[in-house]
Amino acid sequence: MSFSKTDQVFTGLTQEEIAKLIAEMLRDQYGKSGSARKIIGRKIGVDPRTVKNWYEGNSAPNLAHFITLARRSPVFVEWFLRHSGHDDLAETLLARSRVAENGSSVPSLEFYSIKIDPINMEEHLEVIQNLNQRQVWFYFQIQQGHLVTARDLVEVWQVGLATAKRDIAGLVNLGLVCYVGSKRSGFYVTACEHLKV
Repeated sequence: MSFSKTDQVFTGLTQEEIAKLIAEMLRDQYGKSGSARKIIGRKIGVDPRTVKNWYEGNSAPNLAHFITLARRSPVFVEWFLRHSGHDDLAETLLARSRVAENGSSVPSLEFYSIKIDPINMEEHLEVIQNLNQRQVWFYFQIQQGHLVTARDLVEVWQVGLATAKRDIAGLVNLGLVCYVGSKRSGFYVTACEHLKV
């Protein structure tokens, strides 16, 4: 089988490299025996020869098969998150898995979103993708109408005041938020026309 030079989704990784990485994960997760391949094939409805090709790194699963594998093992979800640039979500998934393995209750997850203007989205997408989770949370709170400060970042995220102020300064420098009013009674608002308030 011939591989195309680069994968369209995972820039920087070739199809061959993706196939090899998935082969390693399969062997680590399910073992190297032929029976493991047959079991996987049966469980996800794939011919064992196809699974053998995955195991040997000759080809990678198609999207439907990869999703089926990911449903059965968080290892594949973590791999996908890391290779699509979401290390923070991969770390959260790992932390949840560790807690579940130890028999503790799994902590709840909260996801925050930023509303964007779809017309101007493309030119600002890179800026938004580079925000850290604290900045997304802070911006989300402002969009929801909450009057949040650096102290709120410190309390919620357990970071130092200097880190919180740096996060906010980053949002201000990007033109996403601005401070209005006096030093004592002022507050942050969304500051860009391309983001919906």
